[in-house]
Amino acid sequence: MHPAKSVIFFTVVSGLGLGLYSVGGLWWVAGAWRPSNSDASLWLIMSTIGLVAGLASSSFHLTNPKNAWRAWMRVRTSWLSREAVLAVIVIGAAFLLWLMGADNGASAAFAGLLAVLALLTLYSTGMIYACLKTIRQWHTPLTPVYYLLAGCSAGALAFATLFDQAWILVWVLLIAAAAVKVAYYAMIGKPADVDLTNATGLGGSVMGVKLLETGHSGSTFLTREFGGQIDASKLNMLRAMVFVFSLLLPAAAILMGAAPLALLLLLAGHSVERWLFFSEAKHVVRLYHGQDT
Repeated sequence: MHPAKSVIFFTVVSGLGLGLYSVGGLWWVAGAWRPSNSDASLWLIMSTIGLVAGLASSSFHLTNPKNAWRAWMRVRTSWLSREAVLAVIVIGAAFLLWLMGADNGASAAFAGLLAVLALLTLYSTGMIYACLKTIRQWHTPLTPVYYLLAGCSAGALAFATLFDQAWILVWVLLIAAAAVKVAYYAMIGKPADVDLTNATGLGGSVMGVKLLETGHSGSTFLTREFGGQIDASKLNMLRAMVFVFSLLLPAAAILMGAAPLALLLLLAGHSVERWLFFSEAKHVVRLYHGQDT
């Protein structure tokens, strides 16, 4: 598929904000972090900036931005609507926690609730793609798992950079995210089990289904958006870059005491990963144009 820059920025930066909410809230409710009012405010402000910046960028992907309000109208059936609603709830909960202050006896418990809401939002973002049966590369349980781990690893590194806390969690999340991505690449490399026969639902026909003419003789929205192809050598290089920038270089920067640089490198790695995530996706509609899925 065609990777939209606004969606890449949205998923990476909002993931950072949501991950920062999650790690800070869980660290607080677990008693491992006892923030002052100024530290709690800094945590909430930085998390909210990430989430809001990501949400704002997503509007650039809309053909008619004035219809963005419709994203909140299908909570019962749409993961995108659930993500939108949860994001607003998270921002509201963060504001309430800021009003409560760090000295309130209930603040730690409320921070834990905020963390859970942020994790649910991250999960919903991943499920927007994982629920699509028409794209086999996305339709896997590893998709939302990686979204959670990527967001939380970035959030944990940002949290550790700001407050010198949770470094052990940073290492665990970085390694776990890399391991899940290895498993994901292995999974999507398997041959597709979709062909014209089962895609059309005509599997009972004696002769099967054959493509006599391609869907279009020229370029269309479908062929442009869903018909991309990545050269094998370029694909392997970009996949290697994902691990270099998402694990190896950030780890080296952390060991050298350059946590801000490590965070920038990690976000660069997540951006490459997200570009590949969209570029490698092959919609089942490609079958009607004589291409594989």
